[in-house]
Amino acid sequence: MSRFFFDLHDGIFLPDHTGTDLPSLNDAYTEAIKTAGRLLQEAGLDLLAGAPWRMEVTDKHGQLLLTLNFSAVIARQPLAA
Repeated sequence: MSRFFFDLHDGIFLPDHTGTDLPSLNDAYTEAIKTAGRLLQEAGLDLLAGAPWRMEVTDKHGQLLLTLNFSAVIARQPLAA
């Protein structure tokens, strides 16, 4: 098992001080995507008003392994429904 850390940046830095023990790097990637999905779902329309944010996955040495970037941009003239 290796420990991975999932830090968030959304205008402020929210470090993951605890980390998560996972069997492999691929499991860490999967966990990052699942966690980001939950965060996006919870944010809902608030995502439209906020600044871009990102999740960074690092190992126990602080080495960056993955960055997921998220933002929402409203079109100037939305398409008619």
